[in-house]
Amino acid sequence: MNKEIKQWLNGGRDYDEGVALFIKYGGNRSQARVFQNTVARFAIKSLTYELTKLAKKNTSAPVAGKKEAKPTTKVQKPKDDIPEVVGKVKDEIHNIWVKLSRQHLDLFETGEENTPEIMAERVKIMAERTPLMERYNQLYEAKEAYFAGGMTLQELEDIFECKPKEAAKCKKTVSPCGLMTDVQLTKRSHAVQTNITRVQNQLDYQQDKKGKAKNPMPECPKRTKLEAKLATLREEQAAIDAEIKKRGL
Repeated sequence: MNKEIKQWLNGGRDYDEGVALFIKYGGNRSQARVFQNTVARFAIKSLTYELTKLAKKNTSAPVAGKKEAKPTTKVQKPKDDIPEVVGKVKDEIHNIWVKLSRQHLDLFETGEENTPEIMAERVKIMAERTPLMERYNQLYEAKEAYFAGGMTLQELEDIFECKPKEAAKCKKTVSPCGLMTDVQLTKRSHAVQTNITRVQNQLDYQQDKKGKAKNPMPECPKRTKLEAKLATLREEQAAIDAEIKKRGL
């Protein structure tokens, strides 16, 4: 077992020293960043667990000293030919994901007790987490819509420029059909049309198929619900028709 880590495990287990050992002896970099940005009392158990695993690997020297670096010729990879704003969107999505992962660990480290202090800490974490999740979903959907051809670069930039606190004011709804492939769009159009016919028959004949004579459904909660569903289906069909026309299908 690694002597330094063993001494830490058998000693006072200072959090900062533990994080330094985790980094020194080859701990996962992403996990190390989480430890560096997490309050000690929430992450000490996880840090102890990770160092125990490292110690069992008989690591006796820092990762940097394991092998001598051999001179190599670096081949510069060509940068992706994407607009600058797309790169910024991708970077922010990644940064938000890192923050959400850290908050998830923070919630886990609060343990199972429900003292007033711990409950207050959980409420605080969730309050910070909710807007991040909304922003993450907003940017991810916008990025996918852009690559699928359902959103212009300017529209993507407008969404990106929205500050997280103002996201609700400038939120742009991304049409689901804009994210579909041509085949998916055609299949969805057929399914929506079938549902429209079925719901309309329920209203006119009180059955899924068209009858010989009309038998309208009387005014009742079920009719109100079906009428609302029919309106939603027709809105979706209109959006699909517009997307099909836009793509020239």
